[in-house]
Amino acid sequence: MDRKKEGAGSPSADKFDIHFQALCSAVEQEKLEKVRSILENQTHVNVNGVNGDGFTLLDLAFMTGNQSLLNLVVHHGGKEGAFFPSPEAVSAHLLSLIVESKKQVEKFNQLVKMTSGVAGQLNTTLSQVQLKEGEKQLTLWQKRLTTLKKLKAGFDSAGCPHAPVEVQASVTGSNNINIKVKEPEKFGNSLFTKFKIQWSHTDTFAEVAGEVEVKTIHTLEYNIEGLEEGRRYFIRASFGNPRGFGPYCASKPKSLVPSSWRNVDNKPPRIGDQVDTVLGLLDSLLKARSTDLSDYSVEDDLDQYEDGKMRKKGLLGLFQSAPKFVKTPRIGVYLNSIMFHEDKVLLTNEDSLPLLEVQDDVPSSASLQADFYWFMKMGYIWPDISKLRLDMSRSGTDSLRYRLISAASSMQSALGTENLGVLFYKPLKHSNGSVVFSLVHHVKSPKSLISLSLKWAPLSRAQKHLSVEEEGGVLDMVRSSLREQILFYQVSNISISKGLHLCYLQSHSTIDSMSVVVSNTSPSILPYIKVRENPHVNAEEWAWIKRLGRHGFNKVINPDTDIQASPTTNFLVGEGEDGVETPDYSLPGPTESQYTFGKLLQQSVHRLFQYLEVADNQREEHRIYDAEIIQLGPDISVILVLPPIETVCSVNDTTMAININRRDLLLVPLQSWEILQLSTYARKLLSLHAKLSSILEVDLVLAKKQQREAISNHESEVAGHNLGTLLEYFQTLEDCWTGVRWIRDVLSNSRLKSTRCGISVRTLTDWYANQPETPDDSTFVNPDAANNLQMKSANMFKIDTMRNWNSRPRDSAASDSGTLQSRSGLSRTPTTRSDPQEFGMMELDKEGSDLTNLAHVRTRLLADGENVPAPPVSYTSNTYSNSTNSVDSNENEYPNQVQRAPLESNILQVYAAYDTGLAHGTSVRIKVSTSTTAREVVDLVIKQLNMAVILKGKDRPIYENEKLNNFCLVAVIGSRERCLRDDFKPLNLQNPWKKGRLFVRMKHDLLAAIEHLSKHTTLI
Repeated sequence: MDRKKEGAGSPSADKFDIHFQALCSAVEQEKLEKVRSILENQTHVNVNGVNGDGFTLLDLAFMTGNQSLLNLVVHHGGKEGAFFPSPEAVSAHLLSLIVESKKQVEKFNQLVKMTSGVAGQLNTTLSQVQLKEGEKQLTLWQKRLTTLKKLKAGFDSAGCPHAPVEVQASVTGSNNINIKVKEPEKFGNSLFTKFKIQWSHTDTFAEVAGEVEVKTIHTLEYNIEGLEEGRRYFIRASFGNPRGFGPYCASKPKSLVPSSWRNVDNKPPRIGDQVDTVLGLLDSLLKARSTDLSDYSVEDDLDQYEDGKMRKKGLLGLFQSAPKFVKTPRIGVYLNSIMFHEDKVLLTNEDSLPLLEVQDDVPSSASLQADFYWFMKMGYIWPDISKLRLDMSRSGTDSLRYRLISAASSMQSALGTENLGVLFYKPLKHSNGSVVFSLVHHVKSPKSLISLSLKWAPLSRAQKHLSVEEEGGVLDMVRSSLREQILFYQVSNISISKGLHLCYLQSHSTIDSMSVVVSNTSPSILPYIKVRENPHVNAEEWAWIKRLGRHGFNKVINPDTDIQASPTTNFLVGEGEDGVETPDYSLPGPTESQYTFGKLLQQSVHRLFQYLEVADNQREEHRIYDAEIIQLGPDISVILVLPPIETVCSVNDTTMAININRRDLLLVPLQSWEILQLSTYARKLLSLHAKLSSILEVDLVLAKKQQREAISNHESEVAGHNLGTLLEYFQTLEDCWTGVRWIRDVLSNSRLKSTRCGISVRTLTDWYANQPETPDDSTFVNPDAANNLQMKSANMFKIDTMRNWNSRPRDSAASDSGTLQSRSGLSRTPTTRSDPQEFGMMELDKEGSDLTNLAHVRTRLLADGENVPAPPVSYTSNTYSNSTNSVDSNENEYPNQVQRAPLESNILQVYAAYDTGLAHGTSVRIKVSTSTTAREVVDLVIKQLNMAVILKGKDRPIYENEKLNNFCLVAVIGSRERCLRDDFKPLNLQNPWKKGRLFVRMKHDLLAAIEHLSKHTTLI
């Protein structure tokens, strides 16, 4: 039931709502838990109703001076009342209520005294009942008088709130600016109930271009929309309450220009209307097809059923023999299916994996790879496999492609499902020449795949060698890679979180293929570091980076030239005073926004090199790709870092700047990686392209065959026309598809020596190393018709030098990368959309299982059933594991930390007293330091248990970052509980609390920890 927030009912209706009156009374008496209980349980209460005195809940909460109570009311949608025109009117109204209450107190006091009589003799003017009622009224009015005096004193003593500690502004679109304000300092009485944002074209705010008053303050964030693109805006904000607004605080940076990086070079988006184009082509093709061919639907949704549409056998199917799975494979091509659910795998009754023979000979390497990548796309059109097989049979049944989809169709029949999953990223090749194409699929409902010839068995049984099989044969090869295939499937479609990321592009070439280096925990993206939460890069920021690149390039060409730019030179475009393009070697200074972005990019490059362990003498030759920013989605943007021209596509791994043999890196064939990447970030487009290209290929073969078999001129003309139409469709599809394959364009451009591609890392590093001053946007000129990005002069401005990240210890790279160290194989479990690089040692041990440490589940799965001990990894707020991977967390997104000495550590066992989706009594052991706070422990435990939920193949419950503040850390002894502040250090607990147990619970679930203590606990 939705709560009423806008006061839909009349004020008189609220006066007679007993729950609303109880709520007002609880607020006046500052009973926080009672207020919380009513707001959460009585959802029909109008939180913005008006009581009999004309005040809303928020008005009353403000008068009490209780910020916690005020925040609670605001969180539930409370707003200020609009009944009183000014603070003076509120104070006058309170005074009149106090005067009236005094009169009532005096009135009932005199009445009670008169009724009591003289010398204790009862006056018979009033009955005993009336006397008691008079005394009751006297008590109520006295209590009301006391409350009103307290409220008036609170209102009169309250002043306007202090200025925000900080106002962060960022461009989030071509016409949008996002504003985030931080609460004012907590000294004095600084209650706030709203905040105001103003924007102007000048830093003096002589003319305010616009303002907005925000009364929903539980997020302290607002998105300004509809701004003029390309025009500079200065922004400021202030907090307010019923007493008025406090002083303003200028934003950081002071000014911004709503725009997009695409405006710099007029770059169109790579993924735009391709889906509509492919849909139109597919619809036209299907309408023009012969009625003799199969009929396809325009769109199929594989997600409309969890485990695939079940295949029902008709009467004829009951008498057809099921396909026989291969028990002793020889030389040839085979199709394998791995269906798994949690730690169980689908096997035949003979404890063998479902394996079908495709053909008894192996084609050439080039032909095999082409057919493998073609079959990889079939994983996105499983419902159409039977139709495609029927159409392909018209042109012949001898090709490997036809035999592959025939085997896939047989596998569908044998397993009783259409959805066979996706193909492992590479074919498995045996030493005897045999090749296995392996399909992997996670089954959410194992009961849907029960049959007389199949059974679910533990993964350990699926790995055991059978006596009837050949030792070291094809089946043993498949078994040995079971864990690797399952874990790759689990992490292959995990998207990186919202934000701007920095990725490292390194390719490796062999005689017959090209591969790219990826992280083994997120193979659908290149090795990455998160730069910031905002994915949008505006034209101002991107123009500055490109300007730096031109500056460095020109200095390389003419290092002895020393030409000073005119003060009126446009530092973004590089135009001279007369509009003529002139080289600028002095490089006038940037704006605040540009300086900050460049500095952040430089620091992120340094962190990326730390993560990948790039040697110091090789770093400066790397480049930042400046031709474009890759946008994987509306909320995910990527800037690429390229190796030197000679090694960007290396044939020898010894010439690379990174070690590709690291356990957390992986080489994936380029075409496989493209499919993985599109499957994660543009799945619908990939599915449509797979369907259209498959049908087109079949129709082109049939059209060419028809043309060859034509006898008359008319038949030949019709066949030629059909072939021409199909070729036009094919070319349109290729043109549409080429733009999506961005990595090929980047690799082609980055290997050209004749043209400049990318910004030298040396240029970026040197510029910031030699600039001790910071710009000041208040020196901008803002003529109406002039370029809004000009400055009065090219002078540089003083800067507070940012903390030196070069002084950080070597192992800080791990804090930026986020992998938990593992002794073998894959090193981290699949995560949620946030990448928990702050996770430390997590010992996970279920009852009856020797599974230890969620972070090392992959190690365990890749170790062929052996128990691999977990290496000690510690978590602190500043130092992390030495093994590294991709960064995606708040603590290390902005490298503004001072190096600290190694911290003392200890181990805490923390229990979960909330719905985890796991076994009751789940707990986590974490290694913490004396500086680790309760908030860090809470975040760590919840994120690690999120990982456990995903590893179990469950969809929920997953608690995102924005929900973490709803949890707290508590210490429990018996029936006593102590809730720890967010900044409290758990290792500082004293007796008797240090002898109790630590729980993470929801803040509003007060008894959860105590109830869990009395029940059986399970250590994870």
